[in-house]
Amino acid sequence: MKQLFVRLFIICMSATLLVLTLIAYLEQEVYLEQAKSYYLEQSQIVRNSIKRELDNGLSSETEVLAWWSSQLGVRITIAEPSISHSKIAQYSITDSGEYVQVEVPFTQQNHLIFSYAQEASAGYLVMIYASYLLIFILVALLVFLISRVSYRYLEGMSQAIERIVGGDYGKQIPRSRHKPLNKLLSLTNQLAEQLMLQKQQQIILNGAIGHELRSPLMRLRLALDMGRKGDYGEPDIYLREMDEGLSELEELTTELIWIARAQYNPTPQELQSLDLSQLVIECSQRYSQVNLTAEPDIYISAQPLLIERAIYNLLDNAEKFAVERIEVHLFRDQTRIKLVVEDDGSGLPESSLNKVFIPFYQIDKSRNKPHQGAGLGLAIAKLAIELNGGNISVTNGHLGGARFEMSWPRA
Repeated sequence: MKQLFVRLFIICMSATLLVLTLIAYLEQEVYLEQAKSYYLEQSQIVRNSIKRELDNGLSSETEVLAWWSSQLGVRITIAEPSISHSKIAQYSITDSGEYVQVEVPFTQQNHLIFSYAQEASAGYLVMIYASYLLIFILVALLVFLISRVSYRYLEGMSQAIERIVGGDYGKQIPRSRHKPLNKLLSLTNQLAEQLMLQKQQQIILNGAIGHELRSPLMRLRLALDMGRKGDYGEPDIYLREMDEGLSELEELTTELIWIARAQYNPTPQELQSLDLSQLVIECSQRYSQVNLTAEPDIYISAQPLLIERAIYNLLDNAEKFAVERIEVHLFRDQTRIKLVVEDDGSGLPESSLNKVFIPFYQIDKSRNKPHQGAGLGLAIAKLAIELNGGNISVTNGHLGGARFEMSWPRA
């Protein structure tokens, strides 16, 4: 904190002194012009009065000059002319006073020299120096308060970041009353929340992988044991069980590899101009139950393979649960491009609407056993869409089944 205070104090004092210097310079320039005019005018008036008194002949030149000097508190002398007109011969302003020398024509052979000297009073000097001291103290106090507040929050942020680096994402940094710090604190808290969410998802994913791998491995183990013991009359029975188990493992492995590549690919593909209308038509042609309505010439900036995978996964999911009808709609509204996939199945429980995108989540494993997958299709679709700047949401639609809506911003 000491170093922060010293640096801020030097910066603030430098800025303050610069501003004060500039103000003093401008004030002096303005005042200087006014003062010169004043002293010239006053000297010329006094010169005229001295001339009139000398023309009357009532007093000598020495007496008249002495009297005016005593009245004005100005030293008046006669000298040979250096110029033919009135001028300020010398002018200086310091903290201790103001000194001016004015030369004005008097006769053809002589000029009058007025020497003004206005010394500053002790009280004035005390006030000037006290003002400088007060400014110094106020700047130091202000810098101390700013340094103290900033240091406290920066120290808190440093500790929070250290906790984040150490894997503790739970504790939030309290908001500051100072808006410039709030944005930084908010971003740090958001980072911690995202890391905590990713950590939780990773824990769930790791646990689910172990659970999902256990099922096909147990099927393989059981088929091998029974085949070895000769419990099956026909070898094809346990060979078929082994084949199904291997198929599950292959599907699970393929989708896990796909997720890992999509999430952690250090060199993601560049976005391309994708004809979404044509892609949706091509994908829908593989499904006999699909009723498609698509506006033509709808383009988005995306990675074609990811969007294609997302569409196929959503159509596969709809086909599993549809009774006889799947509706696909592609259209534009004022701000978004939207793709809707809806089936006429039994729909989703309200408690499952915000869980269907979790890897390996399945609502009811028993009701769709012949078509049951690894539970990664919707998670992959969500990931693919979000990696391409889109959003996906799910509700229960008017057909009775699940309604998935994907959207992208219009160009």
